Amino acid sequence: MLAALGVGIAAAEPKLQGWAHDGITDRQLRTAVDTAKRMRQREGSRQRISAAYLDSILRNPIDGADDAPRDYAGMAARFKAAEESDAR
Repeated sequence: MLAALGVGIAAAEPKLQGWAHDGITDRQLRTAVDTAKRMRQREGSRQRISAAYLDSILRNPIDGADDAPRDYAGMAARFKAAEESDAR
């Protein structure tokens, strides 16, 4: 499904396995990918969407709702820190 959404994450990625274990739904993943793409667009970034980036979105829902409006400015620093950590 992620590949169909334009996100290349290997099946062996531990975060992907964790999402399956934790019951993350396809809807939640689609929402996270959409949010990540909008963040990248707002930042003017062409950086790939990593598992860490999606995990930050999935693990930090706004108002406890899967499809709640996102505070893009407030989340940008957390996403960037997660990606930098993933890159190490």
